[in-house]
This record gives sequence, structure tokens and C-alpha cells, in this order.
Amino acid sequence: MLLELKNFTSDEMRIEAAIAQEFAICSIPSPETVTTRLLEDGKLLLLLDGLDEVPTKNVDAAIRQIQNFVDQYDKNRFIASCRIAAYRNSFRRFSDVAMADFNQEQIKQFILNWFYSDADREAGTALKCWNLLQKSENRAARELAQSPLLLTLLCLVYHGSQNFPQNRSVLYRKALRVLLEESAAEKRIFPDEIYQGLSTELEEVLLSEIAYTRLVDLD
Repeated sequence: MLLELKNFTSDEMRIEAAIAQEFAICSIPSPETVTTRLLEDGKLLLLLDGLDEVPTKNVDAAIRQIQNFVDQYDKNRFIASCRIAAYRNSFRRFSDVAMADFNQEQIKQFILNWFYSDADREAGTALKCWNLLQKSENRAARELAQSPLLLTLLCLVYHGSQNFPQNRSVLYRKALRVLLEESAAEKRIFPDEIYQGLSTELEEVLLSEIAYTRLVDLD
């Protein structure tokens, strides 16, 4: 079960309640009882995602509460994720594992899997993307492709423009624009008054404000 740590907004992390809520969303009867039984029997794999997204002032409390939860239900399996730059080697009883960069074979396979539709296969989109990535002028994009997240953005950008940006900031900007335009297309299918007048450009401004506010909160 995936639990996003950024959703725990208070000093108290009610992990067991969050698990029960996920079971309730899935319409499992008596979710609290089921949660307690599964935890006591050691039947759960809990993925605690995004420790680096917890506000700085709450990090120590979050780590302490996670450790206490692990100690209480130590028959279960736990995986906690965090960006390397933000990790402080704070967990006991956890084995530290760093995600390795993709090698060239893995990058190619990822691209082949990404462009899997019948139209893409007919057009040879995956191979065109891969071959373009090998060109000398796209060295910067090729280096970014070693990261699974950045490779995802590269595929999004290539799908929209059939080209690659020359630097990382342009990649992020183009990827954001692609995501916003796809979202806008969905809103046109399902029109709602709340979206009237909300252009892609305005969404970019709003997201910039949210990102800045979030960064200040983390500091």
C-alpha cells in the first residue's frame, strides 16, 4: 500500500488511520478491523513515499513516528523513499538503497515501452525517438535520460514536438506545458464553469506561486 507522506499535514502521523482510509476507499468492510488484523499478522507491504516532501519543521517528528510504527508492527515490510539530497541517514532497521541511473539498454527499452500504441508502432515513433537521442547535438538530453523521471519528461516532450530541448530548464518548461495542455483537453471534453477563463498560461503562473509557497514552507 502506498502512503504519500506529504498528505500528513500535522505533527501527528496517524499511519494506521491512513491505511484504514485506503481500505475504506476500496469499499472493504470494517476497514479499521481489517487494518489492525493485517498489521498484527504482518501481511502488509507499506510504501512510505516522499519523506523529503514533509515540511522541515515536522521531519524529526515524522521519522520518530515512522520508527515507532515499524517497531510496533515489525512483522510487516516497509519501504520509505526520499531524494538522496534530502536524506539524512535517520532510519534504523532500514537498509539504504539508492536508485541507479538507467544504462543505454534500459533507456531504449523504456522508450519502446512508452510509445506502445498501434499508431506509434506503425509510425516507428520509439525508434525515431531513440535514434534522435543518439545524435551528438542531443548529448544533454541523453545525459538527462539516465534518470527515469527525466526520461519520462523527455518522452512527453518528444511526443509533443518530435524534438529534444538543449537544457534542463527548457525540458521542464516544455514538459509542464505538455501536461497542462493535455489536462486542458480533458476539461474541454468535460466542460465545467470552474475552468472558464483558466488558460494554460494562467495555470503556469498559479503553479509557480504554489511551488514557491511550498518551497518556503519546506525551508
